[in-house]
Amino acid sequence: MIFLVRICDTYWEATTLSGIFSIFCTTVVVIKMWKYCNFKKMGNPLIPALVVNVAIFLVFEMLGKKTPSLMFILLGIALIVLSLWFLFFSKKVKVSDNVPTGLACGTLSGVMSGLFAMGGPPVVVYFLATAKNNNNEYIATIQTFFLITNLWGFGVKAVKGYVTTLVLVLSAFGLLGILLGNYLGEKVYKKLSPEMLRKIVYIFMAVSGAVTLVEQLLK
Repeated sequence: MIFLVRICDTYWEATTLSGIFSIFCTTVVVIKMWKYCNFKKMGNPLIPALVVNVAIFLVFEMLGKKTPSLMFILLGIALIVLSLWFLFFSKKVKVSDNVPTGLACGTLSGVMSGLFAMGGPPVVVYFLATAKNNNNEYIATIQTFFLITNLWGFGVKAVKGYVTTLVLVLSAFGLLGILLGNYLGEKVYKKLSPEMLRKIVYIFMAVSGAVTLVEQLLK
């Protein structure tokens, strides 16, 4: 989203494109690991995530037509908050493996998906708790969740007309970029510790969010 909002004609085209890229990435993992998916646990956050995603998108899409800068301001704030969360607080927060927590995390994920196509953080926390240190179950469940929610979001945005020629062309280039990024990422990953790599990404998110926010406030 940091880059896509700068190359797409509209904000919602950028969120559509982000969703397509996520579909590319998750499909391969789901095909390989679907048998480990805990569909029972996934249902708790999935239903509110789908419903809230559409509701939030439709409301803010209407508002966005009147105040385009609103979405960029919210995006800038979200990037800053998420980066601070991951840098300082994510490891300190523990959640319970129960239905109310699943519904709450799914609702928050739906809000973030509807606004920014970034619904991951709330359900990451929840699925880490439900998987109980079973890495295969965690990966399979959360990737299946992302695949379903992104396909749902893609369908809604397609109906609203945001799957444009530009989005399709950029998707093709994006697929090549994902393949290249995976290759280069494996090379870099071997030279950097996971902790250092995460810090670099989160700091970059914070700086990008601050730049986006300042740009809109100075207009």
